[in-house]
Amino acid sequence: MNKYPRTAIFIFVWPDGMLNHHLYEWLFDNFRSETESNHIVSYINVQDVVVAKNTALNFALKLDFDRFLFCDNDIKPSETALEIFNLETDIRAVEVPTANSQAWYQPDSFHSAFWLINKDALEKMKAPWFERPQLSENGTKLVGCNCQSLRTKALEAGLTISHAGYAEHDKKRSTWC
Repeated sequence: MNKYPRTAIFIFVWPDGMLNHHLYEWLFDNFRSETESNHIVSYINVQDVVVAKNTALNFALKLDFDRFLFCDNDIKPSETALEIFNLETDIRAVEVPTANSQAWYQPDSFHSAFWLINKDALEKMKAPWFERPQLSENGTKLVGCNCQSLRTKALEAGLTISHAGYAEHDKKRSTWC
C-alpha cells in the first residue's frame, strides 16, 4: 500500500525540460507503488510562469484525484518535506529559500515552488489562480510575487494555508519571490 495515495504530481520543467535527480529520487521513494496505480506525474514545460501554473491547475481540476502536488524541477526535498502530508489545512507549502528573507514569517505564508492542495479546496477558487505581480511605481521592479495572488484568492474563499518542512530551491531561478 502506498503511503500517499490519490495524489497527482505536477512538475514545472521549463526551460530545460529536465527533472533533477534529487526530486526524481524523492518522488520515486515516496510515491512509487508496485500494487497501485493511483498517481500521475505531469510535466509542464511552458515558459511563462503564470501561464504554466494556471495550465497545471486547470488540468488538475479535470482529473479524478484527491490532491495535487506541484513542484519546480530544481527542488531538492529534505526528509522534512513530507510533513505537508500531515497538515490539516487546505493548502500546504514546503518552505523553500526565496529572495525575500521575510517570505515565511506568517503561519499562512505561501510560495508556489513546492506545494500541495486538496481538490475540494481548488474547486472553491476561480481561475485565474495565479496573476502577474505588480510593478513598482516607475516600472523597474516587481512588487510581490505571483504566489501571492493564489494566497489572496484562497484566503478570500475561506481556505486555510500552512507550511512545513524544507526543500532547497535555486533562488536565482525564482526571481519573483
